[in-house]
Amino acid sequence: MPNNTTTNTDQNPCPFLTIPLELRLEIYTHLLTLPTTTTTTTKPTLHPAILTANHQTYTEALPLLYTQNTFLAHPHHLTSKPQLLPSLPPITSATKTLHLIRRWRLRVRLDALPPPTWTAATLSAAFTGADELVLDLWQGAFFVGGAGAGTLVLSLFEGIRGVRRVCFAGVGAGDGFGFGRYLAWLARAMRKPRGSVVGDTRDPPPT
Repeated sequence: MPNNTTTNTDQNPCPFLTIPLELRLEIYTHLLTLPTTTTTTTKPTLHPAILTANHQTYTEALPLLYTQNTFLAHPHHLTSKPQLLPSLPPITSATKTLHLIRRWRLRVRLDALPPPTWTAATLSAAFTGADELVLDLWQGAFFVGGAGAGTLVLSLFEGIRGVRRVCFAGVGAGDGFGFGRYLAWLARAMRKPRGSVVGDTRDPPPT
């Protein structure tokens, strides 16, 4: 006698998965994307629990977490140990998904020599082809008529190519230290296609 009591899970799908994919992606974006700006009264939050619901939600939502958020590059290890928030530890166990990160932010100190891991080659390998690169320029001391080791530090970024959007923030982002025209040239250079050569038609950074 046939058993008619067998449960067919396909007949009882998860209600959330019956929603059109476009709407699910909007929900994932709301749950897993940090706002680009926050106020002092709001604390940015994520809801990664959605990733543990089932395999399908994990597969659909995980790329949004990495591609739609801006990650903080490590001060020494650059893109190999990123942070999503300063309050969170660096990501070290998700090497298979780190390549999904497309938006980066890096703190650049202008009045000191760069870390030994910062070379033209390592910076180019880390950030070439990114969708966005934000460089937070800062210095711990004020130098009249210059910006300390800023010349050497910023010149290391000149080999980066293929970045869709380049932004500078912090003390050197304006022209207060004479960096304005050089940063404009540097941004154009980093937006050039991979492999392109940019002529040295720029004002050198101040010394």
